[in-house]
Amino acid sequence: QELKGLCSRIDAVISLLPSNNGVFIKLSTRSPKDSHIAFSKAKKLYKTKYASMTCPSPNNKLVLLQEVLIESLKVKNGVEAVQLMISSTRVGEDLDYALQPGDSGFADRSCLVIREWVQIPLWAEFRGFVWNNKLNSIGQYNHPVVFPELKDKVPKILPALETFFEQMKSCIPLDRYIIDFAWTPEGKVYLVEVNPFDGEIVFPASTGLWSWDVDRNQMMHGPLELRIRDIEQDEHVLKTNIDPMWRAVLFP
Repeated sequence: QELKGLCSRIDAVISLLPSNNGVFIKLSTRSPKDSHIAFSKAKKLYKTKYASMTCPSPNNKLVLLQEVLIESLKVKNGVEAVQLMISSTRVGEDLDYALQPGDSGFADRSCLVIREWVQIPLWAEFRGFVWNNKLNSIGQYNHPVVFPELKDKVPKILPALETFFEQMKSCIPLDRYIIDFAWTPEGKVYLVEVNPFDGEIVFPASTGLWSWDVDRNQMMHGPLELRIRDIEQDEHVLKTNIDPMWRAVLFP
């Protein structure tokens, strides 16, 4: 009954949106991008689209898989949204943590986020690193792959992201954080999400084309740079570094 009630509440929110393009749903902490339901949908879509490709490179296969994985996170109604959330280990972990006894206030700050679906090209997402309230480094978000579309667009994208950051940084009550952007070919910038970044616990997957060990000084002090990958990684490197579930799909 409680889940039915939640489905109805989500449906009510979706009905208020101006379009019927679907929504992206997540917790205020993390998204359900590890949902086994979403992954199953993505595998089917990947096989369908892969069948129409002619000798794709490992890079292009990975691009296709990432595109369908994102598409699989789009939901149309409350039932689909709840199914996606309860099939995610990430969501389960965050809810379990929120419900642990204590007075941290984490549970009070945890909420469900429903966003109108905006179709953004895979190549148009970026991750920035802010230190002492200054944006010092940016890299393509989906960093394992090469996007030919990016090669000539950096001179347009970098100033657009910088201007957007300067206009909205006063709204973020942190001075050190990771900020994710999306940029559209029309020049519009979206804020995707913000996460704390203290430099103490750093995972290479989270910094992408930047290395905290190698690039620490520039990440802390600038000058601002936008990095993109311009050379495709070979199949062995991709096989080694990607998620085992992805590997099974790409290299059966």
